[in-house]
Amino acid sequence: MNNRQDGTDNVVSMDNLRRSRRRRNRHNVSQVPEATVRERAPRTARGSLASASAAVRSGQDKRERSRTLMVLLALVLVMILLLGGIVFYSGLLDIAAIQVIGVKPEEQQAILDRAELKIGMNIFSFTAEGVQNRIESDPSLIFVGLDRILPNQVVLTVERRKPTLSIKHLGRFLELDQEYVILSIAPEDHSLGDYPVVQGVTIGETEVGKPVDFQDALQEHALKTVMDELRKTGAAQYVQAVNLLNLSEITIIADNGILVDVGNLNDMHVKANWIVHMIPQLVSEGRHGGTLYVSGGRNASYSPEVRPTETAEPEGNE
Repeated sequence: MNNRQDGTDNVVSMDNLRRSRRRRNRHNVSQVPEATVRERAPRTARGSLASASAAVRSGQDKRERSRTLMVLLALVLVMILLLGGIVFYSGLLDIAAIQVIGVKPEEQQAILDRAELKIGMNIFSFTAEGVQNRIESDPSLIFVGLDRILPNQVVLTVERRKPTLSIKHLGRFLELDQEYVILSIAPEDHSLGDYPVVQGVTIGETEVGKPVDFQDALQEHALKTVMDELRKTGAAQYVQAVNLLNLSEITIIADNGILVDVGNLNDMHVKANWIVHMIPQLVSEGRHGGTLYVSGGRNASYSPEVRPTETAEPEGNE
């Protein structure tokens, strides 16, 4: 009995001890997540507060930097304005030299007077547009450009319009430049320059300094086509007169009175080249009068006989 009891008691005691330890271990393990949760919760709250505080500080820093930058920009702008005012009124930008390009030396002062430019005025006290308007109030002048060379020099470029043709109209001659602007209106007995005279064009109102008032669009196109090709090829120097009365039978009077039968406007560039090639050759051979036929375009031929042409001038309205 004692042996069983001792043996049994010992066995029971050890079993109970093991069970007790296992229960305690299970209890401790089950408590770990809860403890961890309880421990982590305060840490998460503290992190959120720290992040919010950092965001607030970052926003404040950005606003502060923005205000600082704006203040600096304002100061720089004020300094620029102050320096600009000092330079403007100090005389540093007062014109010390003006160069006029494109006209004769004896014309330069008159050009400056018209442009209202003079030594001593501030280099920024006028506009290029204003100078152009004043210069081109003279129809014979063309404003080309105005350059300011800081701090105190000005270069003004002007060209004088040159007559490149004249149109015979109602017993008078309208002298035109290559842009077909009327430079002068002269009587019929006026001595013309060395440039072609155009007949057969109907003109409306005439005013010096204004473009020609063509009344017929086909005549205008024909005139500009013929004259442009004569200039491009160099043939204009051999031409004395152009007759556009009949646009299908255009004729030209060249040097030595040689009549050039041009025909219509087709291949005008080729026909102008024939004039450049043939007229100097015929003149060097001593030819006077006669007719040079270039109306075919591809070839040219000369006849000593003069082909009859129409010379009547159309009436125009003024």
